[in-house]
Formats: sequence, structure tokens, C-alpha cells
Amino acid sequence: MKLLVFDTSPVSGFTMAGELDLLETVTQGYQCVMTMEVARELEAGAERLPVLKDVFSAEWLEIVSDQSIEYFSLFAGNSEQLLGRDDRNLGECSTIAYAEHHGGVAVLDDQTALNFAIRRKVVTSRSLWLLVNALERNFISEQELVRAVDGLVGVGVYLPFKSGASFLREVRSQR
Repeated sequence: MKLLVFDTSPVSGFTMAGELDLLETVTQGYQCVMTMEVARELEAGAERLPVLKDVFSAEWLEIVSDQSIEYFSLFAGNSEQLLGRDDRNLGECSTIAYAEHHGGVAVLDDQTALNFAIRRKVVTSRSLWLLVNALERNFISEQELVRAVDGLVGVGVYLPFKSGASFLREVRSQR
């Protein structure tokens, strides 16, 4: 079973949009995890956005920790490159390190982290790819895809599309 390692942004975006159950649906057939660092970021965010607490009752999304030297070496290397002064990118650093060490897919929506992971040759995915993949596998309908994208846009998630309808038009044009 392919491993999806989620960063904070994709999980929080779907949760704030009320689409955490849809995220479970679109990841059918995958083992879904988030690192302890991502869990800590979500806990901190839940102080101002209580809906983020819902993530911790999602049985399909496991919180993982890796204490191996190899993982910590990757994490430290990522931290040197990605961390800002305020340690804002710990989730991205851990997501990339865990995916790289365990042969998983890093699910990232942050462009800087995505570019970094790609340079490291870590397999990556964006939230939108998960939706398209689920649509192609008939796990979701076009209406569900549109609703999800509209919800993500509605809660302020930056996407290259202004609406679910415009995203669906793009998806259809690529088929």
C-alpha cells in the first residue's frame, strides 16, 4: 500500500472546508500518516480554529514518529534549508524527511517546500492531484470535486483556480 505523508496545509485546508471525510475518500487504498511535528502544528492551530481538533479523531490518518538516525539526519538537513527564524516549516521538514526515509509521497501544498522536495527527488503530491486521482478512479463525482475546491477556496487556501468549476474545466481539458 502506497504511503501518503501529509503536511499541515492539506489536512488543515480540507478540515476547515468541512471536507475531512472527503479527504479520507480520495485517499482510499493508501496508508495515510502525518508526523508528530504536523500534529503539533495542528494542535497549535486548533487554539484559534477549534475545527482542527477534528483531525485527531480521523482514524484513517495515523500520527507517526521516527526515532532513527537516518530520519533525524534527513530532518536536520531539511531544517537547515527550509526553516525560517520562527521554525514555521517544521511540518514541511518532517513530512519531506519521513516520505524520503520511508519511500512515501509527501503531500504538500506549500510551493517552497514542494520545490525543495522535488530537488531532493522526493515523490510529491498536491491536494488537487489527490482530488483528480480520486475522480479518475471514480471515488468521487465531478460535483464533489467542485464542492471541495470551492470549499478550499472559501476558507482561504491558495489554489491556482478561483473556483471548483474553473478547476473542473481544466481537468476536463486535460483528459
